[in-house]
Amino acid sequence: MEKEVPKVVQAIRQTPSRKVLSKLLARIKMTDDQAALRQIMRLRGYSLMTNVLEDYSSDLEMLTLVRTLSHNLDVIFIVIVDLGAGMHILVAFAQSK
Repeated sequence: MEKEVPKVVQAIRQTPSRKVLSKLLARIKMTDDQAALRQIMRLRGYSLMTNVLEDYSSDLEMLTLVRTLSHNLDVIFIVIVDLGAGMHILVAFAQSK
């Protein structure tokens, strides 16, 4: 998968489709290739996932998918979720050791 990483990262950045994004994130989730996962982080994986979290902050399924990715990528993701009516919640996803 390591050769595919730049293409996958670029596709995640560019896709307007939630369905395609979900499939791309699931593809990352499926990999056990640590070199590929490190390459994702070198290609600004943290900012990439932060953007996904911000764009889909009210989508529980996408939040759950990114949370599971945080375990693979060994990073912490933090996002503020707008609950409406002026209420917000801070959501942090971290890998437990």
